[in-house]
Amino acid sequence: MTDIRPEWRELEGEVEETLRETFSRLRAPVRKNLAALVIGLVMVLRMPRGWYGRLSLSGVARGLPTRGEVTARYKRLHRFLDNPRFSSESLSAGLLRLATGGDLPPLVPVLVDQTAVGEIQVLTASYPAAGRAIPLAMETFEHGELEKSQNLLEEAFLRRLAGAVPQGARLVSIMDRGYARAALLLVYRQEGWLFIIRGRAQVMVEYGSGRRVSLGRLPHRQGKPCRYRGAFYQGREKEPVDIIVYGSSPD
Repeated sequence: MTDIRPEWRELEGEVEETLRETFSRLRAPVRKNLAALVIGLVMVLRMPRGWYGRLSLSGVARGLPTRGEVTARYKRLHRFLDNPRFSSESLSAGLLRLATGGDLPPLVPVLVDQTAVGEIQVLTASYPAAGRAIPLAMETFEHGELEKSQNLLEEAFLRRLAGAVPQGARLVSIMDRGYARAALLLVYRQEGWLFIIRGRAQVMVEYGSGRRVSLGRLPHRQGKPCRYRGAFYQGREKEPVDIIVYGSSPD
């Protein structure tokens, strides 16, 4: 059994209590395994690691506060992560409550981004707090293994994310230019979701009395945001948006 000091056992109990209060819909064995996983992660991050400091399942298994040799703990961890009754999708609402301290604002900003870990693409949604991004949801995929288009996968991800926001609050997705496509903007408009997306400078937009220009050529003053209400994004689909142009002042 892992040698754990009394204060770690106390922390494990506090984690279990928090999980019980915040994720009451999870089954008790799932909450207990999650608590053990949290302690295992904290412990392994405090210990020297080989493989150039990379995090591994075997390393996490060594830190689990459970009985048995490392091999037994590794098998337990592997079974838990493969448990069909446990899905990270069910955690988003509870993670949002934890991230906001239970005081949910009427407008909930969420950073949506995609990164790559080797050949694995990772789609994440995070809540910004105190200069940090607290993960709320995650989706992984490989381009060669996609059964449907990535666009459909992203839309399904965003729908699950919006479903995690309780009534009385509205999700505000903050995304980079990779998501600035008319088809996705159409989904946001149809669902009544709010968004802030960095546009592509070369995309055609229409504003005013039908004037057409590329987004990067919209008139604006340096250091002062300029808002174009009721503009249309892209020359063919013409999705209605408000555009805010801001150019930083030269130092």
